[in-house]
Amino acid sequence: MLEIFILSLFPVFLYLIFKSRKALHMLQQNWYDKDYRYFKWILKNPYRVFLENDMTFIIFTAFLFLDSKISIFIFSVYYLLITYFYLQRIKKEQAKKPLVVTKRIRRLYVT
Repeated sequence: MLEIFILSLFPVFLYLIFKSRKALHMLQQNWYDKDYRYFKWILKNPYRVFLENDMTFIIFTAFLFLDSKISIFIFSVYYLLITYFYLQRIKKEQAKKPLVVTKRIRRLYVT
């Protein structure tokens, strides 16, 4: 059972990796702390930052009453689907500059 649960976390981590890569890219494009441009960008673009899918923990509380294997399977499939749709949406967006993986970006990504 523990192995199934650990495997079910893979789609979540995959989604978080792609999501954080996009956030770091926006952080890099809007400078790091110059006049709080990154925070202003977040406030102007809440739907590009926080998807409705990010709030799914509320939905999955309903699955607590189901069999744990079924809820883990539904959870995994759901996150695989939103990862796929998120990647499709990102491919359509054009960036002014590509993400440059600097030492600072590596440190932010790891922490």
